[in-house]
Parts: sequence; C-alpha cells; structure tokens
Amino acid sequence: MHAVESYQSEIGTWKTLPSLIKLWKLSSGVFMDGKFYVIGGIGSHDTNALTCGEEYDVDAQKWT
Repeated sequence: MHAVESYQSEIGTWKTLPSLIKLWKLSSGVFMDGKFYVIGGIGSHDTNALTCGEEYDVDAQKWT
C-alpha cells in the first residue's frame, strides 16, 4: 500500500497522508511522540519480511 489515512478523533474525520516511500503489505502503524510510524509487514512484490520502517513527520508533512 502507498496510501495512509489518519483519523482525526477531535473532529471525527479521516485525512489522507502523502504516499509512503515503499510499497507495504500487512504492516502496522503507531502514532508516538508527534510522529506516525509504519513498521513490519512484507514488500509488495515478494513475501520477504521487511526489516525497516517509515516515519511521517506531522509538522513537515513528509515521510522519511
């Protein structure tokens, strides 16, 4: 998946974030310390486990 949505609980709406750098499947996400992290899962073109993650900076509105 390239798409990530963030739920804005204060106003009850979803916000689409910019596309991820890598394609991910079966990954997990967590919001911590002002950043959103996508971790684990497998690559989109194979079944090898991913040993990396991506970090979304809410202020800069970009993935690293």
